[in-house]
Amino acid sequence: MSQALWAGRGFDQAVRRGYHGGQGGTRAGARAPSRFDTNPEASTSIRHAGRAARAAALLAPVLAAATLALPSPAGAPGHRAPSAAVVTDPSDLLVGPAAEGRTGDLRIANDDVAFIVSAVDHLQGNSVTGGHVLDAASAPAWSDELGNCITLLEAWPRQAAYDTVRVASDGSGGEAVVLAVGHDSANAAVSVTTRYSLRAGERFLTVETEVVNGGLPLAAYSAGDALSWGNTLHFLPGYGFDVGWTESITEWLGGKGTQTCYGYAVAAGLFPATHGSTWSDPLPLETDVPTGGVVAFTRFLVAASPDLAAVSDVVHVVRGTSTGTLVGTVSDEATGEGIAGATVTIGVTASAPYTQALTAADGGYVASLPPASFLVTASADGYLEDETRVTVSAGLTAQADVLLRSSAWTPSYADTLTVIARPIMSVPVIRTPGSSFTIEALAPPDATGWQAALTGHGAEHALALSGAVYRADLERWTMTAAVPVGTPAELYDLRLRAAGGIDDTARHAVAVRDEIDGDFYVVQITDTHTPTHRFWYQSGADTDTTELDDLRAMIDDINVMNPDFVIHTGDLVNEGELEDFMSRHYFTRAQRVLGELRVPLYMVPGNHDIGGWDETPPPDGNSRRAWWRFFGWRQLGDPPPGDPSRTQDYSFDHGGVHFTGLEAYDNYDEWRYAVYGATSFTSGQMAWLASDLGALDPVVPKVLFYHYDFAGQLNLQALGVTCALWGHIHRTSGSLAAPPYNLSLDCGCDGHRGMRVVRFHDGAVLPQPPITPGASGQRLRVSYDAPNDGTAHRLTATIVNENNLPFEDGLVRFVVPADSVPYEAVGGALAQTLVDGETATCCVSVPIAASAITTVAVRPGPRPEPPVTRLALGPCAPNPSTVVTTVRYGLPEDGAVLLEVFDLAGRKVATLADGPAEAGWNEASWDLSGPGGERVASGVYFVRLEAGGESAVSKVVVVK
Repeated sequence: MSQALWAGRGFDQAVRRGYHGGQGGTRAGARAPSRFDTNPEASTSIRHAGRAARAAALLAPVLAAATLALPSPAGAPGHRAPSAAVVTDPSDLLVGPAAEGRTGDLRIANDDVAFIVSAVDHLQGNSVTGGHVLDAASAPAWSDELGNCITLLEAWPRQAAYDTVRVASDGSGGEAVVLAVGHDSANAAVSVTTRYSLRAGERFLTVETEVVNGGLPLAAYSAGDALSWGNTLHFLPGYGFDVGWTESITEWLGGKGTQTCYGYAVAAGLFPATHGSTWSDPLPLETDVPTGGVVAFTRFLVAASPDLAAVSDVVHVVRGTSTGTLVGTVSDEATGEGIAGATVTIGVTASAPYTQALTAADGGYVASLPPASFLVTASADGYLEDETRVTVSAGLTAQADVLLRSSAWTPSYADTLTVIARPIMSVPVIRTPGSSFTIEALAPPDATGWQAALTGHGAEHALALSGAVYRADLERWTMTAAVPVGTPAELYDLRLRAAGGIDDTARHAVAVRDEIDGDFYVVQITDTHTPTHRFWYQSGADTDTTELDDLRAMIDDINVMNPDFVIHTGDLVNEGELEDFMSRHYFTRAQRVLGELRVPLYMVPGNHDIGGWDETPPPDGNSRRAWWRFFGWRQLGDPPPGDPSRTQDYSFDHGGVHFTGLEAYDNYDEWRYAVYGATSFTSGQMAWLASDLGALDPVVPKVLFYHYDFAGQLNLQALGVTCALWGHIHRTSGSLAAPPYNLSLDCGCDGHRGMRVVRFHDGAVLPQPPITPGASGQRLRVSYDAPNDGTAHRLTATIVNENNLPFEDGLVRFVVPADSVPYEAVGGALAQTLVDGETATCCVSVPIAASAITTVAVRPGPRPEPPVTRLALGPCAPNPSTVVTTVRYGLPEDGAVLLEVFDLAGRKVATLADGPAEAGWNEASWDLSGPGGERVASGVYFVRLEAGGESAVSKVVVVK
């Protein structure tokens, strides 16, 4: 890193921490002895034997491929064994945008990595002496993009001031070692010795620092490193690249360069770190050091190319992490050819990236990962980004392939509303088998041959339609659809067809439930601002998708909670005008993620969805029209005479509770001001609301949900509302003491991920305090002991619920091979099994206790017996028999049977059945007695079955 840039880092830290210049005084007395001085090679061998052996074993296949035919470009170390030496030839120095080595520095290298440790008189930026790692690079590029790595003590700028830097081992003994010896820059009585070591085949530099206190006791003494990330993007797993001005607890840090990537890790556990815009200060050591006390700590500096996955692979080795392997290919959707150089971001599901890989020439990639569920997102120049999910299990290989479409492709919109007006994804219906609902359809008056079906989960369930009529006053069709008895309880798409090519599908429009009672719960979310909270003109707005990550985190939890439905109270997207503008497709992307919900969703728009912004280039009213295409009713733009409403307001009943949703907005672009005015609610809305609620029995609980009461028009007491749920202000407010509850909820965006559970019990409305999935989606999580992808016949799920709320109706979906149906559940109730081709989904209901761990499993269950198509006689059991034996026989139809026992001489000794028997399998027992009731002698006996003109014989052995 340049002096200017490093000085800038020093300046911003000086402002934050308070800068005290100088080196902390002069040295006093001799340096305390160090364990590195006694027998460094012998002691190091003991310390490293186990780690080096483990690293060599795990990395051998990868490293062999990388080193057997390794080229030796200019400046590259040319030794098979590790080496440490003073640089006398400039060609031995590393190259690259951050390389600052000079002759007189020390190089420590093997065939895989090379590091420059600066001479004591070679200062770097704000270092007080040399000795710190200066350059680091990996084969084959040998290009350094990392800045400095200074031994940090306590807080910047306090550091190790080294007096000598020397080669302690040249590598001929199997390990190359450079030793730096000095003291604490702020306390000369504290000696500091740092040992930089490297072995053959390792892609990490082991850095061990020993601190000896020759002065007063030190309380909570901390030590680590001050890392300048130079020409790399610094990276935290679970945070990603934008980590400036944060504090974190992490297992490793990374730096992503164009040719070389870097990692910083400790052997086990987590360590704290503070981060600025171009630097990180990890502090793995914090301990009391008494007078005469000695403390030491070890960390590892990784250099690898070309991607972060190569770094995290090595980090897993040095930490001994249990991992599985993720492989896959990124391909062109049109041609099927692999895409070279695509970026594959591997993130913990619904969270920030854990690591990142680059595809090879054939489009393939590989990464080792700890067991978890991951979101795999692929991107490449000239292509639209896409993603998939995968679960990685320890010791196993998982595959995640991604197809990318050319950026020149013109997308067809997700599920734009063309024919079906209701029910739709944002205004669905919930019904039980045998019940009915109303379909509204926008189609010509002469449409004929209407057909409807529920589709999804590998099946299509035809709906019986009746009363189809075109309402001229409404300018749309209405018809009644009956849900067939036996329809599995799930969330379905609604498909509607008619003659003349009419064929439309509304995603997630109908939910089927086995029953609906008054004891249930729902979940509210709000203000998700997808896909990004940045506005269209701000840097990064075209690529940022962090709010989709937040939404997915909530969806992951909701699918496990399994509420009866979800209420979204507006601001789904950040700018409703950006559906078509600059190919942003905000509504398309939001709807795609909402499709991952496995429960129905009731949604109302907010001001960001439909308000419009004066400064946004698309024309006024564009946001409302976009909402109508995806989540609303397009007739609102030009309403028919029988339904003159201009706003999307609706109500429904569920479990004895009346729910009402209201459109809310702030009309920023003043579109159709005469209709909408400045803010909601319109006089038409208020009149409709009064009529909707006034028609109800006063004792019926009433829940009102909307984005925000901009004009302060709602008097909940006067309206008889039991509970109002809303958002907009991005914070939680309202009392839970007694109704009417007037409750706002914290936003779902910006990492807040606010959710509110509202319980309903026998007419009582019981809103709960808000909860959150947590910054990394960790507060309610499900892990499996094998991949949940249809390959394992037995699966155990562990549910960790860190919330102080239970979820009595929790649901876990196990994806298993269909060839072992039926399955049975252990620890839960198997609600149903849905077969889709070669896989089956076992839906297991499980009560999830608060602040607890719950385990549930599925396994193949007893198989139903096949139908009997001809006379059958099974074997006797037990056989041989000492007391009694039982024989099973099957009949293809009802009829008379004769079941007898004979000895070897052909004499009949017992009659077990003589008379009518039912079709199917039957049983008869023999107590081993003869005609007179006496026990028969030991020997072989035959059981003969006669029925329907056919016979069959079985054998049994009797022993005493």
